[in-house]
Amino acid sequence: MITGPGQVEIVREHLPTLGPDDVYAESVVSGISHGTEMAWVAGDAAALHRSWDPQRRIFLEGAGRDFPVAPGYETIARAPPSAQPLSVK
Repeated sequence: MITGPGQVEIVREHLPTLGPDDVYAESVVSGISHGTEMAWVAGDAAALHRSWDPQRRIFLEGAGRDFPVAPGYETIARAPPSAQPLSVK
């Protein structure tokens, strides 16, 4: 979790109950991207200082969002041995 400029912490999260087609995977490695997430770590992310207009897909003057920010799309994880083979629906 990026909790503030220059502050990255590992936090424990409450996980929801698994559904019949769900599986928990254990993160082995997680990265922080060189672009957007490093801007959050540096305290320079555009979203800190401006608001996002989803219709025009641009940042506008106005209140931005604040920390904490949860990165996480760069993760290598391991499924437990009991996990069933995955299928695409």
